[in-house]
Amino acid sequence: MPNELDIRTNRHGQTPSEDDLFWPEAMRQVQLGVLQSTHWAAAGVLALSLMSWTLVTGAVIFGEAGEEIVFWIIPIILWTLSAIGALRVFTARRYRYFANSPDSTRQAVTRIARKKIQQLYLAIGLWAIGVLFMVVALLLEFA
Repeated sequence: MPNELDIRTNRHGQTPSEDDLFWPEAMRQVQLGVLQSTHWAAAGVLALSLMSWTLVTGAVIFGEAGEEIVFWIIPIILWTLSAIGALRVFTARRYRYFANSPDSTRQAVTRIARKKIQQLYLAIGLWAIGVLFMVVALLLEFA
């Protein structure tokens, strides 16, 4: 007696069941959600980078930064690169794919999502390293 959940009972050429149609659609929604979440996270990293950049740049310009100015400039440079990396998440590059091929389109969407996530991780890493340099600058200032 075959189990109705057994994948071997669904032979080629049969009409797909609701379950067969549900999971590919669920995966499409997950992939689109990843792209949307990546954009939201990039917006957050961009806001953090610009806010941090503004605070430290104001401290350097108005002379509130100490004598170890190099340790105050390095975070500014890193946060500038972080903001650029976050902005790159929003840009779309050209990817070659065949519009009439579902597999080619799926692979293109996967490549786009992977590239956006890599850019986001780079932006987050640069921001975090900038924070570490700012902490070092503060420790040198008050030590």
